[in-house]
Amino acid sequence: MIEELELWKHINFLSLYPRNPGSKHYYETQKYIFEFWEKLGYIVIEDKFPYLDLDNTRKIGINIIAKSEESEKPIIIVGAHYDSIENSPGADDNASGVAVLLEISRFINLEYLKDKKYALWYVAFDLEERNMLGSKILANYIQQKNLPVKYVIIFEMLGYTCKKKVIRTIPKLILIKYWDLLLKYLFLENNFITVVGDENSQDLARIFEKTLSNEVKVINFLAKNKGYNFPITRMSDHSPFWDIDIPAIMITDTSFLRNPNYHRYTDTLETLDFKFLTKVANGILEGVKRLIEV
Repeated sequence: MIEELELWKHINFLSLYPRNPGSKHYYETQKYIFEFWEKLGYIVIEDKFPYLDLDNTRKIGINIIAKSEESEKPIIIVGAHYDSIENSPGADDNASGVAVLLEISRFINLEYLKDKKYALWYVAFDLEERNMLGSKILANYIQQKNLPVKYVIIFEMLGYTCKKKVIRTIPKLILIKYWDLLLKYLFLENNFITVVGDENSQDLARIFEKTLSNEVKVINFLAKNKGYNFPITRMSDHSPFWDIDIPAIMITDTSFLRNPNYHRYTDTLETLDFKFLTKVANGILEGVKRLIEV
């Protein structure tokens, strides 16, 4: 069972400072993740790729990938982005997702995966905050090499709750534009977790809906037309995999639809609900286990 203290330790380190590309803590975070997986015995790769920064200078992004093995087995990718925007410590966005990713990799480890029919890739994505560049690079590589990726599970902000109803926290322009899609959720308290999948991902979504519902309230949100009917559902590292027809889900606390600290200096450790986050982490852990055993 994943423990609250271990999640707290990860987020405490990761959210000490902003993790925006080029910052000192951005590189410290890369080292932290790499060494964590290396100590667990994974094949750890720094998958580097070029990109143009906001000032049009050439930079290098790095996806950190921990592979359970090199084989021809079908692959399950479990991932979360580690970058933040400048001036935000990003405790919820997305230190919470990285913390759960690391703890799942500790439990569903090389020994656990021995003789299973799937290989696992744990991926810490870079540059999600730059239009999902890291996941787009990996998805493109997977498509070009025709790699046997079966499922993708992405964690995007997992640890914020509040007692206000959804109708009180959702940005008004979004509420007006997408009223018909959101109506049935508007009077729920913001203490649920959401599983977001497109039409191609519903079998995968239902597995995690079931295991998470043993821990917390869950909404399984269907993103029609690969999320283009409600573009907010495309705003993380799962959507590049939707675009190449790989079943993929995003598990999220609903981000800026709930959390007023989104992309602000106030996105700190103290604002998170660690009881909720720990329950979510264990629900996800059981979902990954169930998926592997299918």
